[in-house]
Amino acid sequence: MDRQQMIEALMSYRDDKPKAFWETMDDDMLQMAIEVEKKKARDELKNYLATA
Repeated sequence: MDRQQMIEALMSYRDDKPKAFWETMDDDMLQMAIEVEKKKARDELKNYLATA
C-alpha cells in the first residue's frame, strides 16, 4: 500500500480528521494508525455479534 492509499484508508475509517492531518504523519505512523483502526473495527464487530 502506498502513502496515498494509506491516507485514503484512514480517511475512510476516520472522517473526523482532515486529509492534511494524515499527511503530516510519516509512513510508519500511518501504518500504525491503520492497524489501530482495524483492531477497533474488529472489536466493535465482535461486541456487536456477541450482543446480537
